[in-house]
Amino acid sequence: MILNSRDELESQDQGPSLNPAKPKILLLDDDKFYCVLFERYNRKIADIEYTTNLKAFFKLLRNEEFDLLIIDYDLRSTTCIDILEPIHRIIKTPVAVISSSTSHLDYCQHSNPPLEGVMSYISKWEEPETILKKALLDRYSKKHKAVMHS
Repeated sequence: MILNSRDELESQDQGPSLNPAKPKILLLDDDKFYCVLFERYNRKIADIEYTTNLKAFFKLLRNEEFDLLIIDYDLRSTTCIDILEPIHRIIKTPVAVISSSTSHLDYCQHSNPPLEGVMSYISKWEEPETILKKALLDRYSKKHKAVMHS
């Protein structure tokens, strides 16, 4: 099920967002063009902050609260797998992993033990609005098991 309207999204638990009608999202992706595109497509339904830099990402985590983290699997100097443990030492905010490679998403989903804090794996081939809606649905659903979206 996908959230189909702003009313459905607003009816969900809101957490630390500055605007009570919008969840606060932090996107980490090494592609600035993708980050700008994602923010522009989703600014009406979420407060999106983004960074392409790991240092800036961890600074934001220490200084602000977010409802959801969306992290690209492939980062310039590392992968999301390498930064999940340090993230969860700082905060317990749920993570959605995005990737243009379905093999990376399959690998993450079938990791043993499961990746800490990850609640969904979503293909970057989806529209930015669809990615956010799937991630938010997983974030606010009662399920605790990670979900794969392709």
